[in-house]
Amino acid sequence: MKRTLPAAFFALSALIISVSCEEESNSESCTGVLATYSTTVKLHLDASCALTGCHVSMDPQAGFDFSTYASASAAAKAQGDKILCAIQHKAGCVPMPPAGGKLDASVIRVLECWIQNGAPQ
Repeated sequence: MKRTLPAAFFALSALIISVSCEEESNSESCTGVLATYSTTVKLHLDASCALTGCHVSMDPQAGFDFSTYASASAAAKAQGDKILCAIQHKAGCVPMPPAGGKLDASVIRVLECWIQNGAPQ
């Protein structure tokens, strides 16, 4: 009985530490990534998404207008998971952009962090 208690305590401590470290690493995954609309996101959206015939105000494809902060942030907040699924080219999603291949990993990371952090301006 005396040997079981220290072993159980050690196992419980190790579990608590591993869970707390895992949560910390997830919350820090965007540390160092500059992801605000006005500094980086608008540039990427304008170059790859807010193009004539795609995600602009006149006739936005799939209802996503990325031409202004108000419309882009509303889309990101309401359907961020769907947007991320498309730009990450996950199974079951329509890959975006549709032509020219997948966005660069650094661009995807910026957009992920922007959505994850509530689409700051």
